[in-house]
Amino acid sequence: MSGSTRLRSLLQTGFKASPGVATLTACVVLLAVFMLTLWPRAVSNLISADIQQQIKNSPAALFYPTAVIPGVPLPTRFPSAPIPASSSTDLSADDAKNFAETDAQLAAFRDKQPEPLRSVLGQPQYTFTLGSRPLSLQKDAQPTTQELPRRVTGLSATLAFDPRLSPRIKIIEGRSPNAHTTSTPIEVMASQATAASIGWKIDREISTPAANSPAQLRFKLVGIFQPTDSEDPYWAVNHDAKYPLVDDRPDTGIKIGMQLYPATSLISTLFDATLPDGSKARPYFKALLWYPFQPGILNDGNTAQTVQQLRSFLNQQLTLGDSPPPETSQQSGGTRFVSNAIGVLNDSLQSGSSTNAILALLASAPLGLCLSALALCLALIVRRAESTLRISSARGASTWQLRKVLATEGALMALPAGALGAVGAIILFPAPTRWTDLVLPLIFSCAPAMILAALVPDNQVSLRGETRRRSARKWRLAAEALVIILAGVLTALLVGRGYSVTSSSGTSSDGATSVAKLDPLIAATPLFMSIAVAIILLRLLPIPLRALHHMSVRRTGFGN
Repeated sequence: MSGSTRLRSLLQTGFKASPGVATLTACVVLLAVFMLTLWPRAVSNLISADIQQQIKNSPAALFYPTAVIPGVPLPTRFPSAPIPASSSTDLSADDAKNFAETDAQLAAFRDKQPEPLRSVLGQPQYTFTLGSRPLSLQKDAQPTTQELPRRVTGLSATLAFDPRLSPRIKIIEGRSPNAHTTSTPIEVMASQATAASIGWKIDREISTPAANSPAQLRFKLVGIFQPTDSEDPYWAVNHDAKYPLVDDRPDTGIKIGMQLYPATSLISTLFDATLPDGSKARPYFKALLWYPFQPGILNDGNTAQTVQQLRSFLNQQLTLGDSPPPETSQQSGGTRFVSNAIGVLNDSLQSGSSTNAILALLASAPLGLCLSALALCLALIVRRAESTLRISSARGASTWQLRKVLATEGALMALPAGALGAVGAIILFPAPTRWTDLVLPLIFSCAPAMILAALVPDNQVSLRGETRRRSARKWRLAAEALVIILAGVLTALLVGRGYSVTSSSGTSSDGATSVAKLDPLIAATPLFMSIAVAIILLRLLPIPLRALHHMSVRRTGFGN
């Protein structure tokens, strides 16, 4: 008989001798591997879902990295810097080029960041605004002047410029503003809510105070728009573009602040405006810059690294333009972005660590029972295979061959069951799979083969069967006593110290918030308690079973 035939014969004999034990071993391995594979995936899904929910619930204006820069950071224009004599007095033809260069500088600032932060930060956004101007509340002689509600006691307008506004809005009445000329009012468009706040009609005008003065500005409403997507985070950052600022008080009446959009080329006109005394007008512009977060990229695996990179990003200075004005210290030294995302994401990581600790605590007891059941099944398999192993050894089989037989039997029982449990967990809970998450399931799947191989005695020792059994019994009793003592000590320590599931968190010297970690004492105590209870039950179970056996024997009359 060949070696492979003998091996197959021994495996068949072992399985036929204890099919129930082999099936139970496979079920225990399947359940344990399923839990070990499911645990990290469930934790990852929970933490990732919580991170996305925190991002969704956080105000975009505070969560996104934002910066406010005085002036218009176009490469060829700064309102507080002297305008070169050779510069053109009309930049409308250069607007596209200037905005494209600003886009390129902001994109380059993002692209130099490391991954995953570079992918998390979306396309840079910006909007320019001209300082708020009070508007006249008196109706002048012109028939096109808009009449305001009586309760409005204060009205102001902020001119806003955004070269990428058009795809985000839908004009529901009127048209887009045309380029401004000195002989006409400034054409503007406003949101539906802004126009409705004062009942502003199309082709009606509102002027600044000082009628008929050279410094007077008149605004003519030519278009009313509404967002194409009201849920776009753009409107959360640029809230004033969608809704007016309304301050309604019984004693002072209603004060309204409006954000109006003229033609973008008006920026060049305002830069080069000349006052009656011949000096250049210096309108106060400011730029709001921000990087939106790309949805769905942040998850359990990259959030901690992103937080560290974001902390470094917020400490970096951004300078836009070719030659920032020396008068503006903030502009010349660069500006920094601000965001509360670090605190929000750290809170999510803290919550996820607590969830991980609680799940580990809940899983430790079932895993302890699985280990106990697996140990019992393997002990039964070895006990029932003793006679077969002794006969095979007497016929010349080496210790290595016998160990190979039992290891193969353990592998055939455990590996398919472990693979089935792992695949089931992966299918039921889709999540990114890291190789570290499969280490424990693989160890548990290989454990029966390794343990069975290790339990095969050496040939010379096996000849002294009774001596070997007594020695093995002593070692087993010692190990069981050690587990029970450890369970008692851990329980006493836990009761005396307290029941905090996670270790305390704090703030490190570099400002990083430490996340909660699983307390080893909390995790180990249920594990050892479950193994200790299983040992005690296995030791005490034969007593009632033996009593029941004797009772059944006496009742049937076959006993002595």
